Amino acid sequence: MRAIYLSNSLVKSVLTANEPSRLRFISAGIKIISRQGSGQSGKAEANQSFRVLNDGVSSVLPYLREEDILKADLTALRVFLQQAYPVVREFAEPFKSALESKRKFSLYQTTSLC
Repeated sequence: MRAIYLSNSLVKSVLTANEPSRLRFISAGIKIISRQGSGQSGKAEANQSFRVLNDGVSSVLPYLREEDILKADLTALRVFLQQAYPVVREFAEPFKSALESKRKFSLYQTTSLC
């Protein structure tokens, strides 16, 4: 599995009734979760292989607990903007410790720039 898409019941009925020889779909719906493919397999920091995509945040957010959302400062935001696939050791404290304490799926939220 490479991605999870969120769609409605009408799209589901079209996809399940479709014969692949007649019409082939590339995607149908909003891609909310995707495989994290850094190309750096085997690293200890890369044990989370899926991530929530920007388009899926508003759909997934209501199902997350408050303690699963990490608050980040501008230093952490800078790392996210400079690195395509940042690893934990590239972040400064206290965000680094917060990341290390999480061993399950989490959504990382940055602070407002205002």
